[in-house]
Amino acid sequence: MEAPNGILRVKTAGYLDVPAFLDHVREYWIKTGKFTETHFKHEELRKEDSHWVWREQAFQNVVFCEGISGLQNPWMKQMNLENTKGQVLEVRIPELDTPHIMNKHIFVLPQGNSIFRIGATNEWIFDDLQPTEAGKTELMEKLEKILPGKMVEILRQEAGGRPTTTDRRPLMGALSETGLFVFNGLGSRGVLLVPYLAGCMCRYLMGDEEAIPEEGRLHRLKQK
Repeated sequence: MEAPNGILRVKTAGYLDVPAFLDHVREYWIKTGKFTETHFKHEELRKEDSHWVWREQAFQNVVFCEGISGLQNPWMKQMNLENTKGQVLEVRIPELDTPHIMNKHIFVLPQGNSIFRIGATNEWIFDDLQPTEAGKTELMEKLEKILPGKMVEILRQEAGGRPTTTDRRPLMGALSETGLFVFNGLGSRGVLLVPYLAGCMCRYLMGDEEAIPEEGRLHRLKQK
């Protein structure tokens, strides 16, 4: 690794295989009968007396954890939610075989057998969420600065959207309609933030008004 100023090694670091984690969590909740996999449409949710009704099921509270789909949520029009595009590459580097994650402007995440996941870009102006040549070029140029002269074979390129906010703070709390809440805007650090912030959100829903960190409270949007 090219590092003229030296390298800092973090011994207790790691990464979460998000697709595998979500598959296991989904399977668990399906077995307990507490998970319904379906396409949610905002227009199907309506207020009746003191409850919210969706497909003839009544709920006292509804928490929107929608990611970038929150941009289409009619109850979140005043939120500062944004869609930030990110692109990644899966590459093979025959000359490199390491179990360590490298990070210098981009991450180099080992997948085994000299295959690595490289990412990610941050794009605020774009036409769609499809991979682009510009994204590939940016990642390859940054990879060259970390591992100069290495032969790299591109195996796959992917792109997606991140739910970010203009002030880089999460969106947590009650919306203007009674019984509606939001938990969103965690950006590219969602995996790191969710374990702590989800606990804060649960305590808030159970009645602890101070559980949500000041940085995530929605009243900041009204102050601007």
